[in-house]
Amino acid sequence: MRPDRPAGASSALPGTFVLTSGWANSELRTTTKRVALRAGANTITLGKGNGYAEIDFIDVRPDTHRYEAELAAVTNARIGGFRWNEFPDKVGGIDLPDSAVEFAVEAPMTGTYRLEVGYANGTTTTSTHQVYVNGAAAGTVSYPSTGAWFDGPTQDRAGRVAPVTVQLNAGTNRIRLQKGVGYAELDYVELKKTDA
Repeated sequence: MRPDRPAGASSALPGTFVLTSGWANSELRTTTKRVALRAGANTITLGKGNGYAEIDFIDVRPDTHRYEAELAAVTNARIGGFRWNEFPDKVGGIDLPDSAVEFAVEAPMTGTYRLEVGYANGTTTTSTHQVYVNGAAAGTVSYPSTGAWFDGPTQDRAGRVAPVTVQLNAGTNRIRLQKGVGYAELDYVELKKTDA
């Protein structure tokens, strides 16, 4: 939003949607537009511009940031849907030593953050992923058994959240979750600033 406009004032903000290899049922991408909003209800309208695009969702992120696994950089793993959904919703098959999902996350300031990982672990034991922040090893995140996978008949009850603490720099950081012990599917990561 232009700095000479008060928060919440009407303003046209052009957005760009990059070319994908298909429509929403085959490939999803995200685009970011920074806006200033006033406290309370705000209306955001997406109007026709040039060309064509399908819109899946908009996500307004003030202090809590959620990043979908299927929209991250995926290495030697599979993007797939939940059992009753044809759309990409999760990443599974993180089975090889170099299998990984790497998220580009935005931190408003340098400091300690709680990273919450939405996952499913259909095995009977705890699984792990190695955590890397900006290329440096930053610990391990553990995934206790959930008793089912996301593409199973109990998909809605399969998901749990696993927390891990990370140190981030202000601006863009790359968080990589790489194969550790056992197996887990990833749904999303969510970033929360801690008081530390």
